[in-house]
Amino acid sequence: MNPRFCRNCGAENATGNAFCQQCGSPMSEPAATQPNSVPYAPPAQPAAQQPYAAPVYAPPQYQHPPYQPASYPTQTGYGTRPVSSAKATGLIVGVFALVVAAILLVGIFLLPSKEDYSVLGLNADTNTTENDTKTTEAAAGETTAPQVNQAYGIIPDDVISRVNPTASLETYQGNYTGTVTFNSENMDLLGQLSGDTEEAEFLKSLDGTTIDCTATLGEGLDVYSDQMPTEIVGSDGNMFNLYHLQIENGISVDEYTETVDEIGLTFTQLESAHFLDDGSLYVISSMTGQTLDGMFFASELRITLRPAS
Repeated sequence: MNPRFCRNCGAENATGNAFCQQCGSPMSEPAATQPNSVPYAPPAQPAAQQPYAAPVYAPPQYQHPPYQPASYPTQTGYGTRPVSSAKATGLIVGVFALVVAAILLVGIFLLPSKEDYSVLGLNADTNTTENDTKTTEAAAGETTAPQVNQAYGIIPDDVISRVNPTASLETYQGNYTGTVTFNSENMDLLGQLSGDTEEAEFLKSLDGTTIDCTATLGEGLDVYSDQMPTEIVGSDGNMFNLYHLQIENGISVDEYTETVDEIGLTFTQLESAHFLDDGSLYVISSMTGQTLDGMFFASELRITLRPAS
């Protein structure tokens, strides 16, 4: 047997001695090696890995909540359509965007008071510019305040006589072709009030024109025309660029009137959709407005649709 040396005093001891014969210190090496092996024992490794394993799964747990709120606005957006289907509420993309924005969004906060019409170059009594007023004064006895055509929003008698009052939406669903006719008056006034004269000029240029269109009737009526310029094509992803209306029965009419007290302006929005006995559709969407000073504006489209062959 090989001799062993005391780790305390260095004295040589015979193999098998439990204690040093010189100083009495323990000579057992297994007892000394066992403590050194404990920190490196395999159980220590899983214990060290477990704290790192938990964070690996923690991030997905915290990632889920952000996605859930993001989905709610999407569902809410789609959920608004069934609410509006209870009424015949029209959404006109482009053609009446200026009208709606000027009255509902701009009017209450930005439109001038009745006393401030002169700032816009308008005469509150005659709806003319200051230069035109001088000409008007020279023409004694002439009525200068423009009058809105009373036919706006009026349903033609030949349409009323052909309405199918028992029609259901399901029986008329499908694809259609037809025409859209535009009418407007005094868009210059609306352009000056809203500050968007370019859009007002575009609306004015459509007055009296008729264009071809296609339409799809599902849960609502979507009307499209490739003759409309790209600057008024809707960019919200909906499958229409001209007109959208929620309707649910054979005679669907919704009329809304509001007064903007700040400038004494009263405007009326009318949406009217009719299912006719020959399977065709007739739709009117119009907005008219009048101030207490006798200033008028009006804009309207009439859509005639027949089943696509």
